[in-house]
Amino acid sequence: MPKIIPTSVVSSLRKATLILAVAVKSFRQFQQENLVETVALVLSETGLDPQLLALELTETSVMSDVNASISILQELKGMGIKISLDDFGTGYSSLNYLKSLPIDTLKIDRSLISQVTSNDQDAAIAKAIIAMAHSWQLKVIAEGVETAAQLAFLCQEGCHGIQGDFYSTPLPAAKFTQLLAANKPLPLRFQDEE
Repeated sequence: MPKIIPTSVVSSLRKATLILAVAVKSFRQFQQENLVETVALVLSETGLDPQLLALELTETSVMSDVNASISILQELKGMGIKISLDDFGTGYSSLNYLKSLPIDTLKIDRSLISQVTSNDQDAAIAKAIIAMAHSWQLKVIAEGVETAAQLAFLCQEGCHGIQGDFYSTPLPAAKFTQLLAANKPLPLRFQDEE
């Protein structure tokens, strides 16, 4: 079985002063019968605290069989794992089903972030998603943040976190470890850090 989390990253997480969730993309894996057992085995083999693991599942994969998804997600959350709904805003989710999912975080798809400062409709959608996440006591992360203006908009709206080239391009494990050690701050603070 391949290691999902590189040992060097796990070691860095143990030494880090930050609490950091390791995201594992699991679109195909989510459909596997033994997903929960596989995740438990990887956690055991790496010694990673389950609370430092966030499984990111796409909106489409979760909504393909809502009842089965809820059962699997409840098992994973029972282990202490965080669950993120990735690429939110690109699928065809029923909000009625969505509210019943045991998730911790909504991740707004980059396609809705790229023009939040120049397109009123994208800005309105992003604001609505952030407000909905807040009302459901969920964290919200914006993907694809590339400019200071996008970051400022998201901070003003109460977005909890960002992903994107504005902070850092994707990095191999060794460079990621260096970035953690450097403790590189964002140039702006989010609302809940003030």
